[in-house]
This record gives sequence, structure tokens and C-alpha cells, in this order.
Amino acid sequence: MGYSKFNSTNFLDDLGKAVDSFVSNSGLNDIFDIKNNPTTVPSANVTEFAEHLQIEVAAPGMDKSDFDIEVVDETLFISSQKEAPQSDDSVKVIRNEFSYSTFKRSFRLDSKFDANKISATYKNGILKLTIGRKTNETKTKIKVDVL
Repeated sequence: MGYSKFNSTNFLDDLGKAVDSFVSNSGLNDIFDIKNNPTTVPSANVTEFAEHLQIEVAAPGMDKSDFDIEVVDETLFISSQKEAPQSDDSVKVIRNEFSYSTFKRSFRLDSKFDANKISATYKNGILKLTIGRKTNETKTKIKVDVL
């Protein structure tokens, strides 16, 4: 029984080219303006503890000032917009599969959590939000600064 030699680099390159071709030919670039305004949805972990809710968002390559975090009514909105680095015209980009430019996430907060007791930190590419349990009436819109 003969086995062909599997070359993962060629397979991934071929797969990437097929996806690029599909997106280019499907019109998705025009509909979503993928090349000029890429938007991503970063991965998130949500953990409920006895005293608080913790949300961790994977957002490598950002600065603390890049994040915009707001709570409106009972929905937490996390977004970031960062200018993509400009490449030199003499440099040929072979593949560009990630972007720092824009992301948006929203989380509906259970009524037992208090948006007045929210804090955020950013370390090692992880944005970590902690939301305490509700004890009093809350405001309907709150702006959160990343420390």
C-alpha cells in the first residue's frame, strides 16, 4: 500500500488560495468591504464566580487605549479600532491573515450583575473584564476605561 508524502505547507497554501479565490469571486469583498475595513470577532471566555462575572477576550497586539467598552442597559459592548500598519510599496505581502484594525463583541449581562462594579485590565494580549454582582440600582449607560 503506497502513501503519498503529506506536505502541510503546500496544503495550507493551497487551502488559503482556495479561500481567497472563493471570497474574491463571491462578491463578499464588496458587500463587507473586507480589504478596507476588516472586522473580526475575537475569542472570549466567560466565567461566573460567586462574587463576579469574568470575561476574557483574546486581543493580541492592542494597546489599552485601543479599547472602547460600554454598558448600555444590560448589554456590554467591547470594540476596538486600530489602524493597520502601512506596508512599504517595495514590500510584497504574500499572505495577510490577521488584522489589528477592528473588532466588536457584545454580551448580554444577566440582571444579577452590576455594571457599576465593572473593571477592565489588559495584559499579555488578553482583555479581562470583571463585573460584580448587583446590590443597588444601576445606571443605564456606563463608560469603562481600561487600566
